[in-house]
Order: sequence, then C-alpha cells, then structure tokens
Amino acid sequence: MKNEIKVTVIIPVYNKENLLKRCLDSIEAQSYPYFEVVVVDDGSKDNSGEICDSYREKDSRFRVYHNENQGPGASRNFGIEQAKGEYITFVDADDRIHPDYLKSLLDASLNGKYDFVVGNYEIITLENVHYPSGFNIPSRTGNIYDDYYNLNFLLFTPWGKLYRTNVIKENHILFPINMRTAEDQVFNYQYYDYIHQYSYIDLPIYLYTRGNENSLSSMKEKQTFSDELVNLRLKKDFCKRHGVQNAGKILLMQIYFIIVRYYFMGAKNMNFSQYLWDDYEGDTYKEKIKIYFIKRKWYRFFISWETFKEGMRSILRKIRS
Repeated sequence: MKNEIKVTVIIPVYNKENLLKRCLDSIEAQSYPYFEVVVVDDGSKDNSGEICDSYREKDSRFRVYHNENQGPGASRNFGIEQAKGEYITFVDADDRIHPDYLKSLLDASLNGKYDFVVGNYEIITLENVHYPSGFNIPSRTGNIYDDYYNLNFLLFTPWGKLYRTNVIKENHILFPINMRTAEDQVFNYQYYDYIHQYSYIDLPIYLYTRGNENSLSSMKEKQTFSDELVNLRLKKDFCKRHGVQNAGKILLMQIYFIIVRYYFMGAKNMNFSQYLWDDYEGDTYKEKIKIYFIKRKWYRFFISWETFKEGMRSILRKIRS
C-alpha cells in the first residue's frame, strides 16, 4: 500500500540540545510523507531527551527511545533493530536535510533497482554559512568497486545515503561498538560486500554541520589511532576481496592521512609499508615520493610539508583579508 512506511530515519542523539530542533524540523518537513523516525537518545545529560519527546507528542511518525550511554554505533544498531521501513537512512543530530531528501533518495533507487543510493552534501558552519562539499565526480560506471576511488570520502559516512533494510538485517550488518572512530567505514565495508550497483545524486541533499567540536565526526583522541589502523587493514582486505579499482591510490591516501593526523600519537613509530598495495609504486611524482618515504619510515617529511602548506595558507588568508 502507498501509505506504508517506506523509509526509517535513524538518529543517534547525545547532548545536542542547541542544534537538535533544526535537525528534527528538517525531517518533519520532508516532502515525502511515508517515513518513520527512530530517535535514540544515548543517555543525554542536557535537554535533548525532552526535545525528542516533544516531537513524538506532536508527530506519530517519531519514535523515541531513551537508552544508557553506549556511543553512536550502539545507538545506530538499536535503531536498525527497531526499523520497520523498507529502506534505512541515517542522520546526525547536529545536521539537517533538504526538504526533498527522502524523495530524492527513493526516486534514485528506481523502485528497488538499486540497493544503495549516495547523495552529495553541502557544508554549513555554525554561523549558517553554506559551502559546497567540493565533490565533483568526473565519471561513474555504477559499479561501486570500480567507482570507489572517485567516490572515496563520500562512502565513508552513513549519512546522506539510502540502505536496503533487509540487506542489513539478513546479513547481520552492524556498527562496531568498540571503536571511537572509523566505525562508519567498517559498517559500510560490510554493506558493500552484498551490493554491487549503486545510484548517485549529484545534488546537496544533506546539510553537514562543520565547526561543532562535540559532533560525532570530531571526537578524536589518542585511542582512535588504533581504530584507524584497524580500519586501514579492513580497507585493504575489502579492496582485495572485490578487486577494487585504484586500490593503491586509495590505501596511499589513507596511510598519508593517518601519518599526518596521528604522527605524535604513535604513527611515527609504525611501519606503514605493510599497508601499501602490493607492487604499487605510484602513478604520479607525488605518489612515488610518498611511497618512497613510507617504505623508509621518513614520516617527518610529511609533517614538515603539511606545516609549510598550512603556513602558506595562513599567509594567503591574511593577504586576502
């Protein structure tokens, strides 16, 4: 029947009282009406729980659960258990979605032809300034293993996407609850094991909030370094299982990111050559240099280069202002 629940929107919430209302308002205002919202209050200590309850009282599509604090992964897993829709989409409590977000995702699925839909996004600052994501996908085949390199960072997060519920539940796909970072990517690797074709929406249907230091994507601590290593190993395994195109480039980018971000948290002592793609020596001059340094553990050069680039960017910003 037409009025059956088609999509379940899952939102993990923890201490988001300042941004939560605009998130829930954007969901309530969707042009496509046949959806449910599973809001999982992860033991919030502010007024987030009360705000969630107020939406449940005025809109029967909202279901609210108050759980003990276990983290966003456990909250999303709980939401998956409760999901009644044919599809699932995830939204972070400090973000917003376009009024046609659900309609666009469902239209792109072509009545079930695609089990996975990826949407583009735009960035919004806390001052409500909008920026494009910067993603311009040059070419797509529709095969996720062939297009992984071009899509890359768009495939990291669970938000801005449409997943088929039965693929998740029948294959027991869950977010790891013992990771503080990269658990989104691990969830997605599992999902990508069961799908090949995807659809892409080259429109900013998801509005990602940047500048919120308490957001799920900015909780970085020393212990997250080990999580990044787990993710890197799983990414290499995933690329091998499916013959992912440009796997050498994908892994090199991830290795470089980890070295620069976690250099002083243990990365400087790691042997990252074990994570490089077999026999990949780089296609460009920059890639060849990076691989050469990685194989010799000369990571300090990367830090010096990034420090220099940031210094030049700072100078240019001052000149422009």
